[in-house]
Amino acid sequence: MWGGFFYKKTPATHSPQQKASLASAKGAFCCGESNDLPCAIKRQQRKRNAHMGNASVNKEIAQCAELVGAGAKALALVAPKMTTQARQSWIGLPPKEFAKVLEDMVFLSSETNIQKWREEDGVIYFSVTSDGTPGEDWIKRLSSNCFHVGDYAKQVLRSPDFKPTSGVTTEVAVLKGMLFKENDRITKKIRAEADTRKLSKPNAELDCLIREKFTDKEIEAMGLIWIVAMHEPINDSDGNPFLLGASRSDGGRWLNAFWDSSDLRWRRVVGFAFTVSQVSA
Repeated sequence: MWGGFFYKKTPATHSPQQKASLASAKGAFCCGESNDLPCAIKRQQRKRNAHMGNASVNKEIAQCAELVGAGAKALALVAPKMTTQARQSWIGLPPKEFAKVLEDMVFLSSETNIQKWREEDGVIYFSVTSDGTPGEDWIKRLSSNCFHVGDYAKQVLRSPDFKPTSGVTTEVAVLKGMLFKENDRITKKIRAEADTRKLSKPNAELDCLIREKFTDKEIEAMGLIWIVAMHEPINDSDGNPFLLGASRSDGGRWLNAFWDSSDLRWRRVVGFAFTVSQVSA
């Protein structure tokens, strides 16, 4: 454990079928046969269907298509302008790196890079709207969209104290770690600063919504590695208090859990999410 962060790294893995499907689709795209990567994957899926007719294989290929689906709009914009050489430079990328390229393209694309937040004096502001998703369903929802959910985060999400709302729009303020001196960046002083600013504790579901709303590239653009929702702590199965946190790392896009302690010292690259206001539909 470091800085309240319980991290169990699980390397990203792909089945041979997924790797073959993605490699074939990349080849078609990079050689100019298709400007639409997801469609190229579907073509490979149809070919494989004809030879194998295996439901589990089809499911894996569909999951592979899901992996790159987020980049479809960005690809549609930039692919026609790419040279054959640029396309071919992608052929050798492994699936994990290729997915990261797509994420970067989504972020950099002029059409998709709409600023989802604003920053004023070291505080990041944005809004999210809840949809009533229970904790167990959040695990499935995030996992099916290529996010990683840590073991302790799963315990928090499965707790009876995790109580989602529906149709509630929350204006969020994220206090960046840079606002605090090194020795003052501890939980009790961070909460005290939030009280001074008339910010309140959010619902624990906030960090699920944050993780889904922002790409790793966007969190990086904020100058952060972690965004921790400063909700009422929820105990794990051993009775230890935890806070949910969205994190970015080389290992992928994560929803993790952070141990909560009033004297815990945090790093400068952590953002602390509080509620400014809430409006119910």
